[in-house]
Amino acid sequence: MVGFVMPVSRLVRVSALPFCRLTLVSFMIIVAGKLYIKPGQRDAFVSKSAEAVRLARQSSGCIDFAVDADSVDPDRVNVYEAWASLEALHAFRGAGPGDDLSALIVRAEVKEYEAAPRTG
Repeated sequence: MVGFVMPVSRLVRVSALPFCRLTLVSFMIIVAGKLYIKPGQRDAFVSKSAEAVRLARQSSGCIDFAVDADSVDPDRVNVYEAWASLEALHAFRGAGPGDDLSALIVRAEVKEYEAAPRTG
């Protein structure tokens, strides 16, 4: 069962001016990037990732989670995750991918971002 997702909230100053009001802004954590997989192993990597994708999507605080084959590069996998909080991400992540998946990764270019909705 998937629980209700509530993004992280923080008070932030709307302007650099010290007399401006503080506003409650909801943040979420985005993990996005690309993995380069051993030649010929991309589809196996994506297939072996399917269970992790299912588990992540059922985890409390998961907004979205995807591991997909790149449409152009035969050895690239694109990853995208959206989480309600850093705590939710870390609770799910644990130690990261298992040895069977890690062994297939040649190079990873994945970053973590804190995102807030646009205002105004």
